Amino acid sequence: MIISTADDMRVLGECIGKKAQTGMIIILDGPLGAGKTTLTQGIAQGLGINQRIQSPTFTIMRFYDNDTSAPDLLHVDAYRLATEEEIDDLDLDYFLERSIGVMEWGRGKVEHLSSDIVYVEISRSQIFSPIDGGMSVDEVNNEERHVCFSADSPHMKQWCEDVEKMWKEKNTDA
Repeated sequence: MIISTADDMRVLGECIGKKAQTGMIIILDGPLGAGKTTLTQGIAQGLGINQRIQSPTFTIMRFYDNDTSAPDLLHVDAYRLATEEEIDDLDLDYFLERSIGVMEWGRGKVEHLSSDIVYVEISRSQIFSPIDGGMSVDEVNNEERHVCFSADSPHMKQWCEDVEKMWKEKNTDA
């Protein structure tokens, strides 16, 4: 999917939040500034959480209680967590009993915590520009992002398709 603006990224997140199920983990991958926290802000909106969502980069983990019947939100930056033991020391499984987990940089680190896993890869758009007679790749100086969902289990693959369909229905330009 092509996401044109930060607002569109939040709308996609809102679709994810509305479809989210307690105990599931959404693993976000992408470069710094790709929109992982912006997407998480939208997920919180979709869950009905009305708190300011911030990056967990310096705190490693942030937990947001939900005042509605929807799941709470656990937001983790797993970049500095190197081992399964470090992950387990955070007691994330305890939080996942009543929340969804959004795990930035979590690929290969948090899969043991849930069987309901979705991977979301976010990348910036790129263009090729001629420099000194050759070609180089430059990032486009705009907000456009490419977002790709994937999952291993059949029911989570269906979940991804349902979210993409919901987003496309909200965005006729998609």
